[in-house]
Amino acid sequence: MKLKNLSALPLFRLGVLTLSAAFLAGCVNTVKVSGRFPAPVGEKVPLLVGLYFAPAFKNYTPVEVLYQRPKWKVDLGTASVQMFSQVFVNLTDQVVVLENKPSADAPVDNVDLIVVPSFVDFGLLDPSATPLDFFSLSFKYKVDVFSAEGSLIADWVINAYGKAPPYALKKTESVKEALMFALRDAAASLTIEFPRQPGVIRYISERSSSIVRAQNQLEANIE
Repeated sequence: MKLKNLSALPLFRLGVLTLSAAFLAGCVNTVKVSGRFPAPVGEKVPLLVGLYFAPAFKNYTPVEVLYQRPKWKVDLGTASVQMFSQVFVNLTDQVVVLENKPSADAPVDNVDLIVVPSFVDFGLLDPSATPLDFFSLSFKYKVDVFSAEGSLIADWVINAYGKAPPYALKKTESVKEALMFALRDAAASLTIEFPRQPGVIRYISERSSSIVRAQNQLEANIE
C-alpha cells in the first residue's frame, strides 16, 4: 500500500499553520528591567517634591500582540517608578513618595509640589513582523504637578523612544536594551522640562518672594 505524504495535503498544511499560529499567539516574552537608571544631573531645584505613583502606574504591564508572533509583555510600571524617583533625587532638594494623591480635602503637609505621572500610550515593533531591522519601543507619560493643597499647576506629555538590534536567540535582551534607551530618553526630557514649566517657575518665584518678605519682617521686628 502506498503511503501518502500528509504534509503535501492542503488540509494538513492548513491545519499545521493554524496550530502554529495558535501556539505562537499563546507564547509571551516577558521583559523586566530593574536597578539604578542613569539619570541626567541637572541644576538643583529648591523644592521638596512628593511623588505619587497610582496603582495603575506602578503595575502598568502592557502586552503587545503581534500577528502570528509571540506576544511581548513589558513591566514598564516598575521601571518607570525607579526612573522618576532617580530623576527627582538628582533634580530637587528632597523627595518623598506619597501613599495618597493630594486633593483639596486631603492636603499634603511638608511638601512644596506633588508630581503624579501616568501612561498615555505604548508601542513595540518586532523586526520579525515588520520591515524594520531593529526592535523599536515607544511610550508616553503625562506628568501632572499639583500644589500641596491639590491644585493643578502644570501638566505636559513626555515622549520616550528607544531601539536596539535583534540579537540571535536573545530577543528579550534586545527589547530590554530598547527599553533602557527609552527610559533614558524620558529621564533627560523630564530633567530638562520640569524646571521650565511656567507653573513650576511661578511657584518657585512666589515662594522665594514669600521667604524674602518673611525675613524682612523678622529683621524689622528685631530692630
